[in-house]
Amino acid sequence: MNLPNRFTESAFRRYEAIIANIIDSYPAPVTINPKDIRLSCETVSARLRDAITSYRAHRWESTVVDDRIDNMLISVRVLPNGLVVASGPGGVNAVNTTQPTKTAEINLNETPIKVLCLLAASRLLTRPVKVFPLLADDANVLEGLFDVSLTKCGDATYILR
Repeated sequence: MNLPNRFTESAFRRYEAIIANIIDSYPAPVTINPKDIRLSCETVSARLRDAITSYRAHRWESTVVDDRIDNMLISVRVLPNGLVVASGPGGVNAVNTTQPTKTAEINLNETPIKVLCLLAASRLLTRPVKVFPLLADDANVLEGLFDVSLTKCGDATYILR
């Protein structure tokens, strides 16, 4: 079977112990320091999601990861402090990131919205961001083009998440 490397059994094995910890702690958050495994936070976040997907799709033999994972909604996020957290619904919000979340305001007459959405989808823009003015039709199109969420919070004003 020719699988992309990120979905192979060996890629799953690199994260098997972390996934087992997530299952045992579910829905409480599990924090991973990417420096401990000498990878960037974005790489750890993406590969952890890939390993979970790979296990669910291929049922690799494991003594620590089991079918309980099928009934779990696991969210994997990169925190502003560079740590990666995996948890059940609401668990990510329970983690103290040591940095308060602020909402920046960006006037779209000065900054192209597609640039902001691209930066946000690439996780290069700290979210949330208040954007204005923006039409509802444009917000729907942008959500379809980019991995972002735009929530209306006022007349022609949206929160980019």
